[in-house]
Amino acid sequence: FKSVNPGTVIDGFKVPEYNPKYTRIELNGTYYMELLDDGSVRFKQLMNLDLKLNIVPPFVLNAISKGLLPIEFTSNLLAKLKKWDGSIWEQRSKENLALYDDIRE
Repeated sequence: FKSVNPGTVIDGFKVPEYNPKYTRIELNGTYYMELLDDGSVRFKQLMNLDLKLNIVPPFVLNAISKGLLPIEFTSNLLAKLKKWDGSIWEQRSKENLALYDDIRE
């Protein structure tokens, strides 16, 4: 897919209808989390990001994608984790215990 469905709400923002006057970035990615022996978590993220900014020099885009975007992602993730107790995510994880068995082990 190339876009989020219109009307979807992400982090409090509603995705607008497609408009050919505007360009949307393309982002595909995945992440990997590993629970380490000391109780900490190793987190890795792989992304293929096309910002559709052909007029911006590649070194600027690289600086953004290697610095700003990972920091913003991590900041958003930490903010969500602080709101874990009583959240829909906590509820879903309790309802699907088998799904999380591999993570717990």
